[in-house]
Amino acid sequence: MSPRNSISRRHIFKGIYILLLITAVSRLVIDTDNQSSLLSSTIASITNSNTKSEGEGEGGRRKGEMTNRTNTMPSKVVSKESESLGNTCLVLRGSNGRWVQDWQYANRSKYPNHGSYTTWHIADQNFTSTPEQPFRLATSWRWEDAKCPVMEVSLKGFCQACYDLGITRVLIVGDSLSIQFAQSLQSLLGFPPIGRRAGFNGRFNPFSMPCQMKYSSFEITFLLSRISPLSDLIALSKESNTTSPTPQRHFVESNPNQTAIVANTGSWLHSMEDYKQGFDSLISWIDSFDQSKILAFYRETIPGHLGCIPAGEKEDVSNFDWINPVQVEPYANYRDYLDNVTLELRRNNGTVDYHWGLFEDYNVYSRSKLADRSPTKVKFHWLNVYNSTILRRDGHVGFGDCLHYYMPGPTDWWAHFFFSALLDLSI
Repeated sequence: MSPRNSISRRHIFKGIYILLLITAVSRLVIDTDNQSSLLSSTIASITNSNTKSEGEGEGGRRKGEMTNRTNTMPSKVVSKESESLGNTCLVLRGSNGRWVQDWQYANRSKYPNHGSYTTWHIADQNFTSTPEQPFRLATSWRWEDAKCPVMEVSLKGFCQACYDLGITRVLIVGDSLSIQFAQSLQSLLGFPPIGRRAGFNGRFNPFSMPCQMKYSSFEITFLLSRISPLSDLIALSKESNTTSPTPQRHFVESNPNQTAIVANTGSWLHSMEDYKQGFDSLISWIDSFDQSKILAFYRETIPGHLGCIPAGEKEDVSNFDWINPVQVEPYANYRDYLDNVTLELRRNNGTVDYHWGLFEDYNVYSRSKLADRSPTKVKFHWLNVYNSTILRRDGHVGFGDCLHYYMPGPTDWWAHFFFSALLDLSI
C-alpha cells in the first residue's frame, strides 16, 4: 500500500469518527440526575447524625531512551468544525452513560497479565470458563456513553493518533491506580508487563513500544512515576528550581517531539487542605515545562466501594471459591450508587476509611482550577473516569482492598477514555 492510500484510509477513519461525534453531539441531553454533588452532603449528614461514634508482549524495547525512526513528526491541520466537535466530547465524554453486558467485548479485550502485584491477577488466573460464563463477569461490561463515543484502544489506532499529534512519549504520574491505568493501557496495546517489566521496580523503567505503520515507523516510550504522598508532590514542585533534574523532567525535556502527560495526585491526601496543596504542587510542576511540547491530561480521583466483595481479609484469599465466586454487577446509575453508599456509611457509623467521601470535592476543586487558567499556562484536558467508575462496585480485589480492581477490569476503560481523548485532539 502506498503512503497516499494509507493516508486516504486514515482520512476515511477520521471521517467516520467525526460522523459519530456529530451524531452524539446532536442528541445531547442535560442529565441532572448524574451530577454527583449530593454525595458530600449525604456523608456530612450521616456523620453528623452519629456524633457519638468514634472518629472516623515482551515485544517492546526496554532501553531507557526512545529511538525515533522518523526525522520529523507531522504537523496537524484541524478544521474548526472538527475541533469544535472534539472539544465538546473532551468535556462531555464520561459524564453520563451506563454499563451494558457484552461478552464479545470481553473476548476482544482479554489479555494475559502478570506483575508484582499478584493480587491484581488472582481472579483471572483462577477463572474457569463455562458455556454460561465464557469470561470473568467483571470483564464483560462495556461503557455505553450517552453523549460521545468511546473508542476502544488498539495498537494501530493508538499509534495513528500519536503520529497525528506528534506524540512519542507518555508520562503517567500518580499512585497505584495510575500504575493500574498504565498496565491496562500497555496490555490492551499488546504489551502486558512480563519478564523484567513484571517486577516491582521494572515497571518504573522506560518502556518503548514499536509503531510499525505503512508510511512511518517510530516508537512510543512510556514512563510511569509513582508520586502520591503529599511530601512527594511538594518535592516535585520544588524540583524545577534545582540544578539536578529528575528522570521525569529529563524524560520530557529531552524529547524532540510531543510528550503526553497523564497526571493524578493519588488517593493518599486525606483532607481538602492537603489535597489543594498537593494538586497545586503537581500542576505547578507541569507548568514548568515548555507548554508547546506537552499534551497534559488530568485523571479524576476515584474512591473505592465500602463493603466490596470478596469480603474478608487477605488471609482468606487462599480459601476463596474461585470456581463459583459471588457474582456482582455494576450499579445501574448514580442514584443506585448513592443509596448503597448511604447504607454502607450508616453501617460504619458515618466513618469512612481513606476519606473516600472527599474525593468528589477533590475533583470539583481540580476541575474548577484547570478551567480557569491563564492561556500562558499549560492547557489540561480532563479525563472524566469518575462517573463511570463509581458504578463499578464489581471487580474489586476485595479481601480488605476495595480500591483496586482485578485485571483485566474497569481500569481498562480509563485507557479507552484516554485513547478517545487523543482521537478528539487529532481530528
